Amino acid sequence: MSANFTRRVLLPFLLGTILAVFVNQTKADWMNPFELMKTAKFPYIGGYHVAYRDTFDKWLGNYRMLGLPRTDELYVKTEWSDLDTAGTAMGCKNGTIYRIGTGPLNGKSYIVAGKILKKYYELGGVHSRLGFPTSQASWYNSDFEGGAQFFQGGVITWDPPTKTYVVRYTRP
Repeated sequence: MSANFTRRVLLPFLLGTILAVFVNQTKADWMNPFELMKTAKFPYIGGYHVAYRDTFDKWLGNYRMLGLPRTDELYVKTEWSDLDTAGTAMGCKNGTIYRIGTGPLNGKSYIVAGKILKKYYELGGVHSRLGFPTSQASWYNSDFEGGAQFFQGGVITWDPPTKTYVVRYTRP
């Protein structure tokens, strides 16, 4: 190998690979979404594994809003005995896709994003009294503010007077 090839090609490639491993990034983190769309093939988006085709399709239809995946699609289960639902979750840069795997909504996928996602996580996500989402969010504006989203155990809604998200539980 010539010194020029080593200095210009091989060394930057090796350093980039080492850096990617060190900061736990995949090639998908470096690609723009349009480039990623060409390489996304079920069951993978970038370096992340997608367990179900409908989760993959949900990401494919919403990739501009969701951004790149940040986790594999992982198994999750509600901890409230009256809900008793299992499913999966796949975290993306700007939201999470939840797929219900049991019960009457088996196979349905819903996105939780924006400040509703923040509130949902504060409450414990699927492990909270809310359980899995059962609808897509309705938004008042393009910044994902305002609106409401329904869950198995309640709803998260925007309260205009207080300018906060409030939770209304439908189960004790």
